[in-house]
Amino acid sequence: MPAAIGSDLSLAVALGGYKNQNTTTITRVLTLQALNPLPAGASPLTVTVALAADPVTERQPLTGATFSAIDGSGAGPTATLTAGAQRQLNLTVRTQPNNVFPGNNVLHTPTVTLQVTYPGYTGTFLSYAVPVSVWDGNGAGP
Repeated sequence: MPAAIGSDLSLAVALGGYKNQNTTTITRVLTLQALNPLPAGASPLTVTVALAADPVTERQPLTGATFSAIDGSGAGPTATLTAGAQRQLNLTVRTQPNNVFPGNNVLHTPTVTLQVTYPGYTGTFLSYAVPVSVWDGNGAGP
């Protein structure tokens, strides 16, 4: 079962084992919640996601990301948050075919970067890089 631990800059996700998996969607990998109240002029927030391959294995087992309401409805590539609103991040994992992910019992640690913006803001200060471990091997993994 996937598990996110920490919050803000200490957030990390362990998805567990996905040995030779075709496209598999994992829902509610983590939950985002906007502050309530938001600072003046900082509403609504827009959250986007970028996926980066594991720098060690150079493999990318994460093939997609969407945001949706907590009940799973309304999935899309971005999230719009008003004060106190919540959205969940869903990830798609693929470790098949074996010619793309050769070997057995390999821990991949790609990165999910969440970028938060609001009307008039164009910087990169509000970026959160979240390491995500995916075990391509037997069992749940380390």
